[in-house]
Amino acid sequence: MKNQEIRSLLEKYYDGNTSKEEEKALIRYFSTQEIDLEFLADKEYFDFLEKEIDQVSGIDSLSDQIWENIEKHESKSKHKILSYNNLNKTMLAIAASIIIAVVSISIIKYDDLISEKQIQFADTYDNPEVAYIEAKKALLLISKTFNKGTKHINDLESFEKGTKNLGLIENFDKGLYELKPVKSIEIADKYIKNN
Repeated sequence: MKNQEIRSLLEKYYDGNTSKEEEKALIRYFSTQEIDLEFLADKEYFDFLEKEIDQVSGIDSLSDQIWENIEKHESKSKHKILSYNNLNKTMLAIAASIIIAVVSISIIKYDDLISEKQIQFADTYDNPEVAYIEAKKALLLISKTFNKGTKHINDLESFEKGTKNLGLIENFDKGLYELKPVKSIEIADKYIKNN
């Protein structure tokens, strides 16, 4: 393969846009001894990847066993019906109302405390043009410093593209079905709001 083809395939690979055949071609290329010096770091990565693939392929499909166990558990738990008696509902309503009352009182007290300690700021510059220039300098300094810290965020975009293909996560929605009894908390919340 030519260096330009390798660069193009590596760029697609790190962006998460390669097909299985292209990934196999990259692995084959990096498994040879004739590699250009500019790709040495990538060779180490693909050597590691090839070793990991060999190790993982030797393990029985653990994920299949996990999914089977999840399906068995779901079929068993569908037959269970959770019921709450009136005492539990009343206790939830009382607890929720106490929490709401404590939070409300805390917010009111905090607002009173802040309004008492509020500081009035005075202008430090007599000339508005000088104040504008100084504010602009400060904001440029903050912007420069902030941009230095965000340079590495671009790498997260390729990670995000790679995670879009994780369609199996939709099966976790089945597990969320088990959380339907939480609706009783919403009913208690409505009851509290009506009273």
